Amino acid sequence: QSSNTNLAAVSVGRSARAHRTGQGPPSEPSPPWSSALPRTMSMVQFPDEAEHETELTLLGDEEEEAVAAARAQFSQRRQAATGAFKARMAEARAIEMVLRQRLEEERFSRDAARVAEDDAIKAVELTRIAVEYEAQRLRDEAGQAEEQAALGKELGRQLAIQAAAQPVASAQADTLEHSGPTGSKFENTQYRFEGGLTEKLKAFKRASAGNSALVLSIEHDAGEIRLQAEYSDTKLDAIAADLSESIPTYILYTLRWEHEDGRTQYPFCLVGFMPQAVPPHLRVMYARPVTDLRDHLAVNRHFTCEDIEDLTQEWLVYKLEGGC
Repeated sequence: QSSNTNLAAVSVGRSARAHRTGQGPPSEPSPPWSSALPRTMSMVQFPDEAEHETELTLLGDEEEEAVAAARAQFSQRRQAATGAFKARMAEARAIEMVLRQRLEEERFSRDAARVAEDDAIKAVELTRIAVEYEAQRLRDEAGQAEEQAALGKELGRQLAIQAAAQPVASAQADTLEHSGPTGSKFENTQYRFEGGLTEKLKAFKRASAGNSALVLSIEHDAGEIRLQAEYSDTKLDAIAADLSESIPTYILYTLRWEHEDGRTQYPFCLVGFMPQAVPPHLRVMYARPVTDLRDHLAVNRHFTCEDIEDLTQEWLVYKLEGGC
């Protein structure tokens, strides 16, 4: 116990000496101005607020000048960028216009060349059609001449037979003449129009309103050309549906022909339907009166059709336009 008491006394003594000599624990550092502290409160100097405001105003002016200068600089840069963009855009548009004009000129040249080529092809085609049409016309005329010659031979043979059997009747047959629809004669033929047909033909030509027809046939034993059927406002297709595919027929047809330009014509046509399967003697019999029929009826448009499927309104228009 005495030793513990001594240690406590020694510790208390050391603390007292340290307090007296100022060697205690370290304190916080003093501010820089602590060494120059004034002695009294009246000697403390505060900064001037007016000077501070003036300084802030100057700094604000400098800031505004700097901002204005920066804005002016950016404005100039924007204007320069916009000007460069517009210049590039104008250049691009000029190039585009040149290219468009060049493409348009090339297209125009191609179109002109195509039109010229089409015109040349059409000219060649028209020439070919004209040549074929003329050749077909010559062939048709030659065929009609042959048929008429054969019919003449057949008629001569029949007249010879009649002359041998009935000399008087033969002499009358050699000079037989038949009245036509205009009051003239069918010479060197053995057929006449049946009673009343002449007046009907005249009335038909005067009063036909288009797409009308008279269908005629030959009655050989009676020596007459007879009216087989009469049509009004009927297309050629419908008339063909009523015909026999093995018997020749004459069709007097008035076509109502409406053109694309608005014109309407009424051509008067004689169509000879001559099926391919017709026996030669019937072909000759119907071919012989064609020229007289065409002359006495004043028909300047005569066509021959051998296939009933072709006997249509379109076929007749094609023929009238010059088709072969």
